[in-house]
Amino acid sequence: MFKKYISDEDLNVYLNSMELMLFTPESEGFGLPVLEAYAVQKPVILSRIQPLAEISLSANQFVDFNNPKDIAEKTINFLKKNESIKSPKSFKNLLNQFSWERSASIFFKNL
Repeated sequence: MFKKYISDEDLNVYLNSMELMLFTPESEGFGLPVLEAYAVQKPVILSRIQPLAEISLSANQFVDFNNPKDIAEKTINFLKKNESIKSPKSFKNLLNQFSWERSASIFFKNL
């Protein structure tokens, strides 16, 4: 399923019902959808681009966004092996690092 927009009401349904998320943009500012997937402990296959490297949990989740074969192989590998990127603790640690509370604290500290 490819979506350009998902309402807030439908977001939780989609996030909790997916096996994994393919997030393969050519460019990205930060990657909030990736953190949303991690919040419900779903693996994400990511474009091998710099902004997403900061929020990755594993090197094996990266693909070349211009290579459909690479994306397909990685997706099949995750689905066949029911592979997880990391443990729930890893998801929690990363989410804490990028929480709104922590971001606000850093922002106000630097004023």
